[in-house]
Amino acid sequence: MGGGFGWYRNFVNYHVDKSFNCDSPSPFMIEKCQQWGLAEHDTLAMMTAAHLPDYSERFFQGDGVSILILVTAGLGNAVDVVHGTKRVAEHQPGTVNTWIFVDGHLSEQAFIQGIVTATEAKTQAFSRCEIKDPLTNTAATGTSTDSIMIASTQTGIQLEYAGPITFLGSKVGQMVYEATKEAIKRYLERMKP
Repeated sequence: MGGGFGWYRNFVNYHVDKSFNCDSPSPFMIEKCQQWGLAEHDTLAMMTAAHLPDYSERFFQGDGVSILILVTAGLGNAVDVVHGTKRVAEHQPGTVNTWIFVDGHLSEQAFIQGIVTATEAKTQAFSRCEIKDPLTNTAATGTSTDSIMIASTQTGIQLEYAGPITFLGSKVGQMVYEATKEAIKRYLERMKP
């Protein structure tokens, strides 16, 4: 709920069972927000079937900026994006949810570049952890239902760019990579027999 650009005060990463199936996720989350007393126009919400205690976080503060990264990860539906057509479209709850909070003022292009940079970092974490797409046995690039959110206070230092070699992008890339890798390792450790 709240996909695209918008102004939000509340951020929800809602856990659902991996067998959860919902034809209308947005109305479902609106109902949940009403139960919690959160205004839907002020709330961005994602669903995840990942085991929440497996989450990982990273925090940076310096040079007039604060960045908080939170990643929840489960690998049950790992997929190689190149072979996406071999799968049936399924509306499963998000598996790798990446949350990026920045205390700074981002341009529109920094938001978009930040999503690209974070996706590249997540994919690198999948590669380093040698995660495979079980259908094709090729390297997985993520899961079939990953989500990324970048939120900014839109105050303070101006951050025009978020590509991989910029100040913001280099921090986001490193932090997302480390947090995703750690969340994956926690998932793999918990899944050991």
